[in-house]
Amino acid sequence: MLEFYVSYADYHDLIALTEELVSSLAQQILGTTTIQYQGKDIVLTPPWRRWSYHQAIREVNNLDPSVLHDREKALAAAQRLNVPVDPKASLFTIVNGIFEETVEPHLQQPTFITDYPIEISPLARRKDADPSLTDRFELYIAGREIANAFSELNDPLDQRERFESQAAQHAAGDEEARWQTTQVYTASPFSLSW
Repeated sequence: MLEFYVSYADYHDLIALTEELVSSLAQQILGTTTIQYQGKDIVLTPPWRRWSYHQAIREVNNLDPSVLHDREKALAAAQRLNVPVDPKASLFTIVNGIFEETVEPHLQQPTFITDYPIEISPLARRKDADPSLTDRFELYIAGREIANAFSELNDPLDQRERFESQAAQHAAGDEEARWQTTQVYTASPFSLSW
């Protein structure tokens, strides 16, 4: 396990660092960047695929983009895809359930999933180009999350609004919002600097 912080860097820098770290460790330790895992060749030679969260969901499931922004359409898509979701869940909980059940298993080769929605990224900085998304990535290899990183949220007003939103969602019965709020409030104050 490794946790680190880098001043004056963003998640693009962390993507490059992660690729270099993993591929060079494989080369130094194993003498190759192609490994066998559960009968499959996993190629750790950079560059690795970058795939946005919403694009991955749409492409894997052949969904219209509107499904990811409309709760009823997302719920219908989840049911059609046999994704177990609470019919009362929020849009973002439903969409994330679709991601976890249908996209993650397909991420066999190293893939950076980027641009997560702010609702499921409470400590990540908003994207300048689209403030509904964050400067965050998760690295997947062999269908498993290997790394999670983001440009840290350093706007105290934005952070407060997110905490209050999650608290309201928790009060309305959203257990996922409770988990995120708990994780945020128990984070070290030092981890909130960028």
